[in-house]
Amino acid sequence: MIIVQGSSFDENEIVRELLLLSDTNVNTLTRDHKTALDIAEGLPLSEESAEIRECLSHYGAVRANELNQPRDELRKTVTEIKKEVNPIYAI
Repeated sequence: MIIVQGSSFDENEIVRELLLLSDTNVNTLTRDHKTALDIAEGLPLSEESAEIRECLSHYGAVRANELNQPRDELRKTVTEIKKEVNPIYAI
């Protein structure tokens, strides 16, 4: 969490400002392999946390397990192609 002393910013405004920065990667993983959306979904339910989740989603945030899906699907496809090609060359 970001703490700005002497400022009237609330957490939602800080999140929005950070997401406006061009070099912000909304899907960066923490050491615990969580994205900002994973962390936001772990917050107690409130109007503020709902706004944060909505803002993150608007900027393309996804859960960590969703980041790996395309890679896993590609790996599965490559494995299937290898299985189909290997019998051809075995002749």
